[in-house]
This record gives sequence, structure tokens and C-alpha cells, in this order.
Amino acid sequence: MGRKERADRVEGGSPSHNTSLLHQKLQRRRRTRRRSFFDAAEDSASEPDSSRSGGAPWNQPEGRFEPCGALRLLETGERMYIPVTQDVAPVTEDRQQEQSEVLVSLGTDAEGAQLRARMMGASLTSDMESFKAANPGSTLADFVRWYSPSDWVQDETDPSGQTGELSARMRIKDNLWQEAWATCKPVPARRQRRLFDETREAERLLHQLSEPAPGRLLQLLAPVIYHAAIYRLVEELEPDDLAAVGQQLGEAARRLQSAAKADWEASAYSAVGELLARCEHHVLRRRSLVLKLEGVQDKDKFVQQLIGGAEVAVPGGANGGAARHLEKMLTARQPDQGLPPPVTKEYILRVTCARPGPGSRPLAQRLRCLISDQLFRVTASLSQDTMFS
Repeated sequence: MGRKERADRVEGGSPSHNTSLLHQKLQRRRRTRRRSFFDAAEDSASEPDSSRSGGAPWNQPEGRFEPCGALRLLETGERMYIPVTQDVAPVTEDRQQEQSEVLVSLGTDAEGAQLRARMMGASLTSDMESFKAANPGSTLADFVRWYSPSDWVQDETDPSGQTGELSARMRIKDNLWQEAWATCKPVPARRQRRLFDETREAERLLHQLSEPAPGRLLQLLAPVIYHAAIYRLVEELEPDDLAAVGQQLGEAARRLQSAAKADWEASAYSAVGELLARCEHHVLRRRSLVLKLEGVQDKDKFVQQLIGGAEVAVPGGANGGAARHLEKMLTARQPDQGLPPPVTKEYILRVTCARPGPGSRPLAQRLRCLISDQLFRVTASLSQDTMFS
């Protein structure tokens, strides 16, 4: 059974009848297309853009984003449109350093300068191609008016901005902008070669990671490892710890940032490691004391005093709960011997009395006695009333 016969059987009628039905369907589809419409700018109906309908099929506008204000092309008078362009390629610090080394290696002669300009003008050429595709019949002056308005010297007597000239640097014979405009084709951004090929960059990075020695790999990972250590310490800190280690962590972060931007230097990372070790030691001491002093009244305040103070008053005195916890901590390794004998004994007597006579004002007096195996020292801090003496 041929295709024509199968179509007749599906339609359920004669060939002539099926042909008329098909003709009616095509007519309805055409009428539907005529009735379809889209939102457009308010002035698009009154000022039609001939570039949309005129010109050759290969010279139709593509990749338009939006009208570029009230600007119009200098030669054709058509509305100027902002093209859809490629995003600027992201560049990492190591890749930027490699590109800088390549540009420096080209030398300072005329040929090297021209090659250097071409390597740096890839983004400019891409934008020119997009502009040409979105604005058929445009010139270099039109592109400069949109891309670099400072290089367009406008005639002040013409408020429309259609009269003016290129700046002096743009009029230099055979400069980079003129050469790029003369050689580039009208190609929209979607059909251009990508400025940033993420696949190629990923392959290049994997290739670099498969070659370095263990020492070089450690140098590459050092900034990430130190940054992770700082982040973890910040997570473990309590609000009360910020006064003690917050400044050190900030200094470690600043030093790490400077070390990561410069060439590898072991001493810079060692300094960061020392700061992090102090902060970590502080956090671990606090954690250990919090666990060992469980049940002590005002535990958090007492722990902070133990960590940061040289002398701390024990809550509840020698027979309080905090003293028993401290004794347990000190005798944990030698539970049968108890506390070790004191190396030094210190006695402090404080009293308020009137000196030098009974009519004097009562003032504070202090007597301190220090006793050890080889030392006996007594010091007194006495005060007297000089007004009623």
C-alpha cells in the first residue's frame, strides 16, 4: 500500500476531498500566524526599522539585546542596538600570572607589541563581531560610541549626538581597533568561539595536578588547608573567647591572605601556623576545663578566669565545690598521695585601723608573709592619715 493510499484511508475520503481538507488546514494556520503579535517598543510602529526587513538574507540583524538609547547609526540612520555579548572570561591568580609571563616574554619590539595587543584584544574582537551582527551597516565610529564613549568627540552644537569624530588615538593609522574592525565578521555571540572554555580549562588543571611533586602539591594545598583550619576554629569559638583569640585569628587571616598572593615562602606559613596553634590551645584548654568542672557554680566565668588570669579566687573557698573539682584534677594521676606538698606558703593579713593616732581616719593595712624552704620574707603595706595626724 503506497503512502497516498494510506493517507486516503486515514482521512476516510477520496483524494480530492482530502486535498481540500489539507488546503483548509493550511489556510487556518496562515490566518493564525497573521493574528499572532508580540510586545514592541512604543515608537517601533511609528518608526519602522528597515534593517529587519531590508537587506540580503545573510545581512539580517542577530543577537540584539535592547535599543542603545536614542543613538542611531551614522551611515544608515537606523536605530542602534546593544548586542548580546559573551561574558568576560574568569581568570584565576595562577592563570593571570602565566599570561603575564607570556606577555613579558614577547619582548618590547614592534612585532612583540603587536602580538601582545592581539592576545589582549580577544574580548574586543568578540564584542565587535556581536555589534556588527546586531547592527548591519554599522561603522567603527558607531561601535566606539557604544563601547568607549570617551573616544567619541561629540559636536556640542548637535544635541542628537550624530555629529562628531573619533578621538586622536582612534584615528592613528593601522591601530588595533581599526585592524580588528576591518577583519572581524558579523557573528552573533551564540555562534562565536567561546572566550572561556571551561572544559579545556578543567583538563588543563587536571593535567597540572597529575604532574607536580608532593612538595609542590603541598604548596598548592597549603592556603586551602590553613583557611579550613581558621574556619573550623571560628566555628568552635564561644562568644567569651573572642576577646582572647579573636585578634590572633584576624591576624592569622591577614597573614594567610598575604602569603597566598605571594610566591611560596615557608616562614610566612609557619607564622600563620603558630598563631593558629595558640588559638587551638586556648580552645582545647577551655573545653577540658568545662568538662572537668561540671557542676561548679558560675562555671563559664570561672573557666575564663582560669585561662586568662594569673591568680584566680576559687568560688566557695578551700572547702567549696570548685576546690574539690580542682583537687580531683590535680590528683588524677596520683589518687593515693593527695595533693603534693606546697613549694611556698603565703599568708596575707588585711585590716582597717586608725593610724597614727586614735583620732585618725581608719585606713587599709596589709601584711604579707612568704615562707619556703630557703626563703622567709615579710612585707607590710601601711597607710596613715596625714590630715588628722
